[in-house]
Amino acid sequence: MFLAAFTSACPVHEHEVQTYQRRNELFDRVTADPELAGIESARAVGRALIRRFPGEWASDEAAYKAFTRARKAAGGDFIGGRWLIPD
Repeated sequence: MFLAAFTSACPVHEHEVQTYQRRNELFDRVTADPELAGIESARAVGRALIRRFPGEWASDEAAYKAFTRARKAAGGDFIGGRWLIPD
């Protein structure tokens, strides 16, 4: 009980939750977009993200790193020609 109350009020915990939520949302954006979902290379996904959403990341490298973190957080992989979360 104490631990639950402590972690729900802890600003570090809240930040971590928000970070994983943003990462999952990014992975969902990629999987929902037929063009992005079909790009096998994570680096190429980063390049496509920077073109698709200008101003969201500072560089191709930043978009690539954001997608890589999102993929890892979601447990996603490139399966059967598109990015998915395995069953």
